[in-house]
Amino acid sequence: MGHRVVLLPSLARRRYLAAAARHLRAEVRRAAGRDPQPSAAILDSQSVKTVERGGLERGFDGGKLIKGRKRHLLVDTLGLMHGLLVHSAGVQDRAGGRLLLEQCRGRMPHLRRIWADGANRGRLVRWARRAAKWVLEIVSRPPGSTGFVLK
Repeated sequence: MGHRVVLLPSLARRRYLAAAARHLRAEVRRAAGRDPQPSAAILDSQSVKTVERGGLERGFDGGKLIKGRKRHLLVDTLGLMHGLLVHSAGVQDRAGGRLLLEQCRGRMPHLRRIWADGANRGRLVRWARRAAKWVLEIVSRPPGSTGFVLK
């Protein structure tokens, strides 16, 4: 039996895929014995080197000494992605984190706590509390440690 492929216009396709992703995340969370909507999440960013041509604007991340792009992610405690933003690596973590959280604000009604690293200290913590009543908790690495550390 043949299958017919229907190509939706770009906006309709994005909305359909977003709805499908929300539904799948909710089902995975239910299967894990969790509420379909997360109450806690993790915010992080990663800078990556890029090639000279094509794609989005590139920039320089002075903290990591990388010329390229930066991606901000918001994941729940199961590691399921709830938000993604890609931009120039020159965008500071706090600024990119705020842009991502602004996008997620209306879509995550039960979200109360977000964990993030020290690059998100200061204004973003205050903005999250005032704008969305979220607790943005900064998790610091133990003194003297390098790389990823699991407490």
